Amino acid sequence: MTSKKVAITGASTPLGNVLAALLRKNGYEVVELSRSLLLRPIPDITKHIDGCEVLCNLQGVPFESRWTGRYQYDLYADRITTIHNLSQALNYCNVRPKVFMGLSNAMIYDKYDVHTDFSTAYGDGFMSEVGRMETMEMMKLKKKYKDKRLIILRSGYVMCRRGGVYPILRRLSRLHLAGVIDDGYQCIPIVHINDAANAILFLIDNENAEGIFNISIPEMCSMRELVDSIKKYQSGFQLPLPRTLLRSLAGRATELFEQNCKVSPQRLTQMGFQFLYPNIDSVIHALSKKQ
Repeated sequence: MTSKKVAITGASTPLGNVLAALLRKNGYEVVELSRSLLLRPIPDITKHIDGCEVLCNLQGVPFESRWTGRYQYDLYADRITTIHNLSQALNYCNVRPKVFMGLSNAMIYDKYDVHTDFSTAYGDGFMSEVGRMETMEMMKLKKKYKDKRLIILRSGYVMCRRGGVYPILRRLSRLHLAGVIDDGYQCIPIVHINDAANAILFLIDNENAEGIFNISIPEMCSMRELVDSIKKYQSGFQLPLPRTLLRSLAGRATELFEQNCKVSPQRLTQMGFQFLYPNIDSVIHALSKKQ
């Protein structure tokens, strides 16, 4: 390898921050590509990724905010525009990255089957639509640069103390609201933030890793199990969460909690990746510890 430089978009996000620290700890030089840089002329972006070993795109407006029509448009446009601009910048590189890596979402899949990394049974919701378009844009890179490794990360909800789904559910639990939507038996894919970062490093270092990888805990997790696990670390009674209250707070983003999606990280586990937090209790226990 000619360089150990990794260019990361979205380095200021919780996952990007943890990944950048992990990469530096393992001897990589990290080049952080800010959101403002990605809106600059294409040659300016090229200067930062030229000569890097890996280009890792974690950029994207988060799903977990209130979904208004405008916000959904911004979420979609931000993710697709970032991939497009990075693709254009690669055209001008003297030494292109050997690995292209892009973060998408595991909620791309439908609600019926258990989905491995090879599944093509997609859902029809907004998150699935965004995931399909991200996949299509990233596959164009592989078509263009056949000798490069393309890795598409279909991640479950990244569980961490700052940002994402976990703080929302923990806040509801502290307000003595159970947080369960419908019957609560819908499966949702989750992954501890440290496992997500470790999986990305694992795939970067494994020269045989290419294609689509699901990143979620190996054990299926229902909404009810997730909420019950969080409640273990909260005292007092818990009232049911009225759907009207949640919709008033989150708008259409309630789809995050309603959609049933069963995801298996088959390829990761078959390649020997070891999850530090392989089930819901281990994830929540780790997040609930006092720092």
